[in-house]
Amino acid sequence: MESQTAPKRGAEDVAENDEKRQKLTDTPTDPDGINPQALIVVDPDGDLIVCAGEDTGAPRRFRVCSAAMRRSARFFKVLLFGNFAERKPDDDGRDKEWLVSLPEDSPDALQILLQIIHAQPANIPTSPDMSTLCQILVLVDKYGLFDILGPWAPLWMKAAAARVADALADIPTLVEINWIAYFMGNYDLFNSTGNEIAAKASLNRESDALCDEAGMLLSAGYEFPVEDMLVHITARRREFLQEYLDFLYSCLEFDNDISCRIDPAGLRDNGLRCTTLTLGEMCQKMLETGDFIPRYSADILSPLKILVDRIKQTVNVEGSFHGKRCTFAKSFLDFDADFKQTYKTRKLATDRDQKQMEIHCKRYRLEKTMTELGP
Repeated sequence: MESQTAPKRGAEDVAENDEKRQKLTDTPTDPDGINPQALIVVDPDGDLIVCAGEDTGAPRRFRVCSAAMRRSARFFKVLLFGNFAERKPDDDGRDKEWLVSLPEDSPDALQILLQIIHAQPANIPTSPDMSTLCQILVLVDKYGLFDILGPWAPLWMKAAAARVADALADIPTLVEINWIAYFMGNYDLFNSTGNEIAAKASLNRESDALCDEAGMLLSAGYEFPVEDMLVHITARRREFLQEYLDFLYSCLEFDNDISCRIDPAGLRDNGLRCTTLTLGEMCQKMLETGDFIPRYSADILSPLKILVDRIKQTVNVEGSFHGKRCTFAKSFLDFDADFKQTYKTRKLATDRDQKQMEIHCKRYRLEKTMTELGP
């Protein structure tokens, strides 16, 4: 996502903006012409009313200082003091309120940024909820407000990292943390949360898209772009599933020259017999349970954990010839343990993502929280 550096609205929107001003003041008002129930006073002496969230159905208005807004970002300097419809109304003898509408912006996120702009640290959360933090980052990028964050950026990044443990059973929150990690340039957190999502998500049969525990699409319900990120995670999910399937089918492969896989020092005839009986029992178990495990990950919709449990049940048979000595259960448990120890640290970001994250990290002045990228 590229930062916006100039407003999109032009002077031809003057009439439309005047209509919005009138609409927003056609409510019970105080002597200043403002609805007191809908107004949050950020600056008591402010000369500008900013309205946010009209498109969300829960608009909120803020009294702010236009000079503070101008200093916060070039966007607002051009918007408020350039040749745009949002500039201060001309003094034509009518008592017009200076009102700027930002209908797509989250009121909660904008309020926090306005408090930073107006130097009100007591009202700024050090650990906002992840959804609000995502919306804050959307507005920071949209308006180019990177320079105002100061100490808040590292605090928020730390708060996001601290939420991971509680979010392991909540895939939508993991998606939010993953997105935050990308846009604040935390490489390790991006990789670990992305791999965690890949290991826990399901696949929707109709749309071939990732789902959470309740079957809800992960690409739905967010007010920030997650589609590109989920493409990488979907591919990683397929890789994880295929690794387990490859292990299972390597056990099921039959070679006439093979000795017993557990006791290779045994006699060849005994080895062939042992292998045949063990593989036969594994196949018989799949037939009895009706749980035939496909060869390729594209055919699996369920999360990785369910596949792991299915394979564990399938390989947990004792060979008829060597009994408890001859089973694939132990080798599978070793494989599973090794996977669980390493999967979170696997690289998920592409080289292009990695370079973009370095840029994001510098914008937020988070060089110290950006870990060594390695080769």
